Amino acid sequence: MSNIPPEPNATAEVLSDIELQAICSHPPLPKIPAGHPHTQPIHLSVVWECESPQQADSMLGRPGTGFVYRRDGHPNASSLADQLGSLHRAEKTLLTAQGMSALGLAFLGHLNPGDHVVLSRQLYGKTLQLAGHELQRWGITAEQVDVQNHGEIAAACAHPKFKMLVAETIANPCLEVAHIASLAEVAHRHRGVLLIDNTFATPMLCRPLEHGADLVMESLSKFVCGHGDVMLGLICGKASAWSNIQSLCSMLGMASSPLDCWLTQRGLATLPLRIEQACRNALHLANFLVEHPAIDTVFYPGLTAHPQHQLATQLLTGRYGHVLSFRLKGKGPAVTRLMSSMKDTIPFCPSLGENQTTFSHPASTSHRGLSAIEKEKLGIDESLLRLSCGIEPTEWLLQSFIQALKYVFQ
Repeated sequence: MSNIPPEPNATAEVLSDIELQAICSHPPLPKIPAGHPHTQPIHLSVVWECESPQQADSMLGRPGTGFVYRRDGHPNASSLADQLGSLHRAEKTLLTAQGMSALGLAFLGHLNPGDHVVLSRQLYGKTLQLAGHELQRWGITAEQVDVQNHGEIAAACAHPKFKMLVAETIANPCLEVAHIASLAEVAHRHRGVLLIDNTFATPMLCRPLEHGADLVMESLSKFVCGHGDVMLGLICGKASAWSNIQSLCSMLGMASSPLDCWLTQRGLATLPLRIEQACRNALHLANFLVEHPAIDTVFYPGLTAHPQHQLATQLLTGRYGHVLSFRLKGKGPAVTRLMSSMKDTIPFCPSLGENQTTFSHPASTSHRGLSAIEKEKLGIDESLLRLSCGIEPTEWLLQSFIQALKYVFQ
């Protein structure tokens, strides 16, 4: 048999280099005879073809009417925003690159030099840093208050330049629960807006707009996605409080990624099931830890001894969240020993909201940028651990802690 390759078909068309390059650079659109794909496609295109300059101008001027450039909107963001907007009963919804982007847009969309922001003292560490330090460079003042002290909040909101009150539904890391309706009443009485960070609750447990909040932000990277592979944020709210948030998102390059939107939408489908199991795990673990002699204090709204337990029961639809915190006797050395002994079952991951239960150490991670005095005011010390409960079998989690605590304090 000959090893000589056959001669090319003499009658076949020979493509020139120009034609080869043209074919490579112009992929054909798929020809689908009818119907739609059952699952949401990932739209990675940066730009969309437009029929005319007039059409492009119209779509760019009216967000939500079509797509031109990914930074201004794309199908994956639009689809997910519609779902989350429906869950929150929001008039306006926008997805951002991450939770901090959503927070930054809320600040930039509402605040001007000279304005005054009132913050719950129990907020995520980087929120406190952004509002308490970085905003000062723009001439914006910030004041921290005890969100449970309504007299203190009212006095702070009476500032002549007051514009915004910021709190978390379930606070990080000691799990205080905000009375959203009361906060909204105070903010509105002084002609400001109420921004609620609803990350710990998700819309499954609380929808702050229904309680009077004007704007809601969430880090969708956490339990809404649930798989630890996304960076994505949400801001939604009333049209009257929307300001220029949409255009700022485009101008500052804070837009979302289609892939991250697609992954989050996939996670959202199982959120009700996952949050049910995670909240069950957190409640069982909290009840176990509060009785254990190695534990000094447990913070969880589902415990009847929690200061806001009754409020949480009314606000959080009968479930109390998947996060709990506790102080371990023995302080730093005991904390290190416990996390080391559990690294193969419950890893130390400085975040929250995954399907796997994880530890965090607020003093060295989420709140490390705060001063020693600021940490002390928040009740954060080296003995405090935060636990983000996942969807493992409850009995398995309890046995893991029983064995680890026995090892640490034997």
